[in-house]
Amino acid sequence: MTDLTPFASSLEAILAALARARYQLVHASPDQLPAPYFLVEGDINFPALTRTTGTVVVTGALTVIGPLDLHQDGRPIVNLIVAGPCSLGLAYVDAFLCVGGDLKVGTLIADSNWSGGVFVAGDLTGHTLVIKDVGVDVDGNQHVERVADCEDEEAAQHVLPGLFEDGHPEPRGLFIALRDSSGARAAQPAKESSPKAKPTTARAKASKAKPKASKARAKPTRTKAKPTKAKAKPTKAKPTKTKAKATKTKAKVTKPKATVRRR
Repeated sequence: MTDLTPFASSLEAILAALARARYQLVHASPDQLPAPYFLVEGDINFPALTRTTGTVVVTGALTVIGPLDLHQDGRPIVNLIVAGPCSLGLAYVDAFLCVGGDLKVGTLIADSNWSGGVFVAGDLTGHTLVIKDVGVDVDGNQHVERVADCEDEEAAQHVLPGLFEDGHPEPRGLFIALRDSSGARAAQPAKESSPKAKPTTARAKASKAKPKASKARAKPTRTKAKPTKAKAKPTKAKPTKTKAKATKTKAKVTKPKATVRRR
């Protein structure tokens, strides 16, 4: 778990930092942000992050390579506020997650036992989104391949069967299973990858067949070259030899005339 002690701060400091970043709170008033307070000014990468309470503010871009685990344990709810863009792999949010830029995520599980929510000022892009008893507000565009909203449990179970246990949705259980296995990629059904290989093979065969058509087109080009060579032979030979013979004949007549004049 990432230790945030070096980033310990105060309510006044995080409010001033958010003002400098031109970020306005959209989910709560300043006095509703719980202690302890942590402030990161600028961009930062965390290998993983787990919080159960307090307020974490990042004025730049946040990247969490490993799992992001924001869950309640009876204390005041966690608030993670990112003024810039945010990039996550596997995330469980039983808290307030506020992003001032775009949010890119592999698997986002938005759950709520009492309160919380996800607020994105930019675009939301991801592979899997799970929603249970919580609001996900996106001001920009939403590009998510699979959305399992537990408001319609039948549809959610069809989209993501692993979310359900004994017929009931268990978002926290799904997160733990994914976290303890290979991560967000384990949420992808294995059967989705195999059918995609067939059209790829068919396209490869079609592309190989194209050069055969191009070779057939080259044959008429070679045929046209033959009459061009035949015309060149009579043009060069006949006129050149005829002129040379006429020149030699004139030279023989000139010599006898010169001899008669001297005598």
